[in-house]
Amino acid sequence: RLGVRDPPPLPCGRANAAAGAGPRKGLRPAWHSVHRLSSVKGAVLAKLDPAGFVREVRQEVARVTWPTRKETLVTTGLVLALSAIAALFFMLVDWIIAGAMRLLFGLGV
Repeated sequence: RLGVRDPPPLPCGRANAAAGAGPRKGLRPAWHSVHRLSSVKGAVLAKLDPAGFVREVRQEVARVTWPTRKETLVTTGLVLALSAIAALFFMLVDWIIAGAMRLLFGLGV
């Protein structure tokens, strides 16, 4: 078979059902994992807990890998340089199209 391997079977899904392989117990696709709250009261309290929200935000911010000053300056410089190049490119294209229109229609001569 020319060295081509079949991929391993998926945990569940239509493709496996058609191939005769059913889903393995305990495994569900990522889209199936829905978080359910035990009570409506708990959901309301979770929404109204500003201290918990701030705590979670601080934990998430601590996990972020922030760029160094040098990386920030380099990427900012690249964005500015590429923006200037794009502006010059579109100015040149506009100038060429305007010249072609003037030659074609005789406007602005």
